[in-house]
Amino acid sequence: MPTAKERILQRQADALIQNAPDDGVTPGAVQLVAGVLGVIAQRLTHTQYFLLQNRETQWLTYTLGNREHPEIEKVVIYAYSGGTAANLERLKLGAKELVVVEYPVLEILFRLLSLQEVDAVIFFERATETQSGIEIARTDLEQLCAHQVQRAKAIHRSSIA
Repeated sequence: MPTAKERILQRQADALIQNAPDDGVTPGAVQLVAGVLGVIAQRLTHTQYFLLQNRETQWLTYTLGNREHPEIEKVVIYAYSGGTAANLERLKLGAKELVVVEYPVLEILFRLLSLQEVDAVIFFERATETQSGIEIARTDLEQLCAHQVQRAKAIHRSSIA
C-alpha cells in the first residue's frame, strides 16, 4: 500500500507526463525521468516547496562562493519548506518585485534539468533552519536521468532481439 507521500509524488509524476508534448516520444521519456525524480524526492521531507520568483516567473538564483577557493562559484536556487521562511527571505532582500510561489517537488526537480545556468537546488527541510539544506546538483540529476534512459533503451533493444 503506497504511503500518502508516494501517492502525492505519483500524482505529480502523472501531471508531468500529461503536460509533456504528445509527440509519441516525449511522454515516455518524461515517464522515465519522473521515476528518477520520484526516487530523489523520496529523500526529501516535503512534497511541495516555496520559491522566490519575479513576476515573469523566473526563479531567484543565488551565487555562492567557496570559502577555501574564492574563485569557485556556483549558482543555486533555494526551495523553502514553508511560505513564511520564503517570505522572510523576500523581506530581508527588500525585493518587492519578488513573490513567493509554491511548487510540487517533482516540478522543481524537472525544471532544474533545463536550467543550464543553475548548478543546484538547495531544499530547506525545516521552516526555522535556512542555513543548511539538502543540495541536489543539476549535473548529478542529469547523469541519473541519462543512465535511466540508457538502461531503458538497452532493455528495449534486448526485448526486440
